[in-house]
Amino acid sequence: MLYDPPITITAEIAERLVSLEGKRLPVPVAPRPEEGLADLIYRAACVNGFTRTSQMFLAKSSYSHAAFALEKVDNPAICELLGTPNGEDDLTGLRYTRWPGPGNWIDFFGAALPKGQFTGWRRVSPTALRHSLHSKAIWHINALTFDPQNYETLLEECPVCRTRLDFRHTAGISRCHVCGPSVDFRDFPQSIIDSDDMAALDFGTGLINPGSPDGKARVSALHPEIRDENPGHLFILCVLIASIFEDSRRVSGRRVISQATVSPQNLARAARAVLSWPEGLMDILSSSGTFSSSGEKSQAHSFSALCRGTHVLNSSLYDLVNQLSLRTKMRETKAGPLRRLQLSADSFSADEASAITKFGALQHSGVFAAARMRTKLPPVVLFNCYLSGVCGPLSSRSNEVKAHILGWASALRFYIARPAADILRDVRVRSFVASFGLNSGDVWPAVLAAIQDGTLPVKRAPGIDDPQIDDLYVDDIAAWHRFLLTAKGVIASAKFPLSIRDIAFYLDVSLSTVVRYRVFDLTQSVTYDDVQHFRRENILLTQLICVAATHGRQMSRSKVHKELDAAGIRSPGDNLASRCRDRSMARARPNQLRRFTVPRVEALRYYGLL
Repeated sequence: MLYDPPITITAEIAERLVSLEGKRLPVPVAPRPEEGLADLIYRAACVNGFTRTSQMFLAKSSYSHAAFALEKVDNPAICELLGTPNGEDDLTGLRYTRWPGPGNWIDFFGAALPKGQFTGWRRVSPTALRHSLHSKAIWHINALTFDPQNYETLLEECPVCRTRLDFRHTAGISRCHVCGPSVDFRDFPQSIIDSDDMAALDFGTGLINPGSPDGKARVSALHPEIRDENPGHLFILCVLIASIFEDSRRVSGRRVISQATVSPQNLARAARAVLSWPEGLMDILSSSGTFSSSGEKSQAHSFSALCRGTHVLNSSLYDLVNQLSLRTKMRETKAGPLRRLQLSADSFSADEASAITKFGALQHSGVFAAARMRTKLPPVVLFNCYLSGVCGPLSSRSNEVKAHILGWASALRFYIARPAADILRDVRVRSFVASFGLNSGDVWPAVLAAIQDGTLPVKRAPGIDDPQIDDLYVDDIAAWHRFLLTAKGVIASAKFPLSIRDIAFYLDVSLSTVVRYRVFDLTQSVTYDDVQHFRRENILLTQLICVAATHGRQMSRSKVHKELDAAGIRSPGDNLASRCRDRSMARARPNQLRRFTVPRVEALRYYGLL
């Protein structure tokens, strides 16, 4: 008869158990709900009378959730030894496999967690053991100190002799191997944790709790920026946010992930910040400021620096944290894209001034978010399309402005029959405009209109039936050159503060590149005029390669970097303050900027591209 839980013996199961005679344990076991592989093996050792888990596997000396997260497991051998009724199918979900992609992420019941989050010792909930004498995988996550279902604080040492519980000694699931039968953990119930926001706490633990199947599904209802993230990634973000309020904020980021725990109260605060993204996290960042790491020579650092130090956040979440950190600074200094623009009465027409002021209030609305999702164009470009008349007539009513922009964005299509022959050699539309569009105003509205009416020939990326702006390639380089030389840009918004997303679009780089290379002082207002001034003075290495490609020359970034360095063409970082009008560029390490951008005229003249 199988040990708890009882299983109906079918002919196939009976045949399997008979075939394993001499190979399996005397008392076979089957997985219980929410068990991990370490829990199952430990229970098997207990019910079969072993005093140490290693007596079952002579070749292995370490058994814990951390150990199984780090090592490959011989699944067939374990299934035969334990006598699992359905073979390897019984271990599905229990064994920890590596999550696809970079980094040391482990698949924890569908949630991606860093391997450092798994404990190397045993934890138990006395109350839970009263209901069922088996261990749960969720008890062995470093950050959690309680059972997410009954909210009881977990025991990780004997309440009598204070010996830490482990997976090596097998006196019993509810027993201490030192005290023996005289101590039963079920007789020592622990305190019930409390939180001011139990709903948020349930959300945070539900992201990874195998006993809460609906927890992961709630991710789809989050803010659009984070709703596609893996629940495990969001849980780790919650742990990092909670660590701001813990003493663990004084240790390194790596230890926050691998060793430190967070209190239920702080985990609830962190989960609420994720639920109310992005404002929730911005409020926390605004109130927390900077904090110190351990050590006498430690320096204050920001939350984004803490996240960078952990090396566990995926790139998309880390970029979002960086953006929110900068937006928080902008909000505090009343500068940047979140402030209202003060317009001079004689700068623009009355209609333009009214429209631009309205954009300051509308750019973060759901309408612009929906239009951006459809077109992959930043809000300022969408609004410039509106100002240029592409979307319809100007209006003083907010609802009409929204309707015109969203209607145009929803109808925007690039029906292009001809695919690009070689996307490695063809030039992307965004790269071309970023390299040659040095006009006084924003030329993107004119470019988009010309593509739609066929004036500017383009090609689409192979395999893309409904291309967006990032999927388009220049077809006739000469025609594009002629168009950009005479195209009239929208100047009405040239002095409007840009967001990081706007800057990244105009430079044709990623959001993280704008932040990492610190080309502009993002704590101050950065306008389209500032971006154009920078582009006229400097050229990105990627854009230099793009210009060369329009002349039929193929160059690599590493080769360009070495050749310009040998030629003594200096980075703007070498003499930053004097080269930049109004000091709009922040101080950056010269070697970083040298790998990113060089003086435009000098570089083009060196390669004969002027």
